[in-house]
Amino acid sequence: MVYMKELTREHYMEGIRRAEELGIVDDDEVKIHDHYGHVEMGMSSENTRDLAEEAADLVRMYSDCDDFGFLELGQGVGRACGQVSRIVQPGSQINSVALTPTNPWYMCRMKMHSVIRALVKMANENAGSKGSFCRAWMKECHIPREVLNGPYLPSQRYSLEMVFELQRETGIEVFTLLEEGKPFIDRCMVGGLPYGVDLPEGQFDMVYEDNGPFNKEDLLGKKDVLHEIVKSLSPRGVFFVCGHVPSLMDCYDSAVRDGVLTSRDAVVSVATSRAGYVLAKEDSPFLISLRNRVGGKVGGFYSLRKKGRAFYDEVMGNVN
Repeated sequence: MVYMKELTREHYMEGIRRAEELGIVDDDEVKIHDHYGHVEMGMSSENTRDLAEEAADLVRMYSDCDDFGFLELGQGVGRACGQVSRIVQPGSQINSVALTPTNPWYMCRMKMHSVIRALVKMANENAGSKGSFCRAWMKECHIPREVLNGPYLPSQRYSLEMVFELQRETGIEVFTLLEEGKPFIDRCMVGGLPYGVDLPEGQFDMVYEDNGPFNKEDLLGKKDVLHEIVKSLSPRGVFFVCGHVPSLMDCYDSAVRDGVLTSRDAVVSVATSRAGYVLAKEDSPFLISLRNRVGGKVGGFYSLRKKGRAFYDEVMGNVN
């Protein structure tokens, strides 16, 4: 249930402070390290991204595990974490690392592109007060009605105050306000990688990144970040990174030389909805399934991109 009267920036920040008191937000004190984050600069298509389709498939491979551990690097408003929380078993632990904390009771239901499209559609079709509000909101944000006619949408940021007002006035459900006892993030670590946060070793079955610290570092920095990620993975763990990042293989080779990974672990290129790479430990359900499908050892680098969708689906569905 969404309590419209509580959808305010002040209430959002109160939730972050409450989460710090409960140990959900892990910081010396509640503070914002990233002045480009959603609290300071607002919501955008970048910090409201969906969980990648391939990442969701990987999460489902652990759907029978009641002790599944998930970590997102750079969660933004937490949309992907919220989607994971609706897939996994009770007892699973959902964690995040970012420079800006997220209110773990404000679950984002829509990416900003979808919000803007819904707003423009309401402005075009509603002649009443809701339509008037939408048209005024569009004018203030310089949003053309033509956005419904093509893929283009303004790449800009919208303050939390504006988004909460929009939800109160139009009923467009950008956020669902959860009961305080049921956060969708169990632990939000505030700081950067590789040196700002100490990740627990061997804890996470999946680490997920979409434009987080690994993508933003140079090659040397990527190697340091990957070492921290790999040490945090469980023996059945995987690291999924969105985007075209061939430098992951260089980092993999470095980790093997340093003894952080072995040659039986693998980097697998996947691409169905978008480009992505999976660094999979030897005993991960993903790599076990892939080995079963190819009938032998898989280590180093392997590409699923040329195998076709049917083969991809078989790998993702064949886990014992």
